[in-house]
Amino acid sequence: QKQEDEQRTAIAREVAEAWRAANPSVRLVIGNTGESLVTLAKMFREKLPPGLIDAMGDESVGMTIPPELSTAYPAFNLRRLAELHGYGDVVPDACYEWKSRIRRHFRPGLDAAFIVRDALIAHAWRYRNIPVVGIAEMANSYYDTIWGYGAFSRWPLAYPNDAFSATATLTLLLDRAAFVRQLPTGSPTVYGLEFMRDGGRVYALWTARGEVDVTLDLGGAKAYTRTTMCGTVAANQTSARLVVDEEPLYLTTSAPLAGVRAALARRYPHEQYAGSDQAVVAAPLAAAAEVTLVA
Repeated sequence: QKQEDEQRTAIAREVAEAWRAANPSVRLVIGNTGESLVTLAKMFREKLPPGLIDAMGDESVGMTIPPELSTAYPAFNLRRLAELHGYGDVVPDACYEWKSRIRRHFRPGLDAAFIVRDALIAHAWRYRNIPVVGIAEMANSYYDTIWGYGAFSRWPLAYPNDAFSATATLTLLLDRAAFVRQLPTGSPTVYGLEFMRDGGRVYALWTARGEVDVTLDLGGAKAYTRTTMCGTVAANQTSARLVVDEEPLYLTTSAPLAGVRAALARRYPHEQYAGSDQAVVAAPLAAAAEVTLVA
């Protein structure tokens, strides 16, 4: 195993040095196996020169795993791994084949919400490459794989999906924006990201599941423009109370907000259905004795 690690690192060094000599402007990203932790750890232990690595590649599959786990956690792991091995200047970044958010796996609109939350979290981690929607629009059987999602429905209709509008809105609001901080909201499942753009601020607010009432302290902002995930705009808003749900909501202000506070109560309107008030749990699984293991 030691010999294999040495050989892999030697090959990586040879290729990276060749690229550096041929075209120093090419950005060298190492890793494309999930979080790439094992591959990178081996090369770090073999002392691959830090100057030959610009970023650590992340291709951790998303599927229906919430972005707050499937996107934020790999970024944290990669950064921590680099710090432990003395590669603090090497940053995590997304590979082109990054997340797999298949529309058919979600209720309408939730796939777009996950895609946008992926992008917002990556922006907060200062990823240089943030792929949105899919790799490309697929016209063949690749459409049916976990990587085959796109911004449009299949040809010949080619209707734009929610993710098209959602990523267009994200790009419109955060073009040339710089991440400032994650806002404390009083809840570990209500997220608030602050970005700076053109002297003002853009805030992205969402909760991991359900919906929650949020109170704003506008401070010097006094008013804000509210933009929904898919681009519905309401200007000159002054209300201190908002409903935040799984679809990121944007607030654009001329000055920083003084604070954001989330209520404790949650509602789950998307999980209600006719007769749900009469539903009962068939098997609560409160004790191990309720289950018989069949080999």
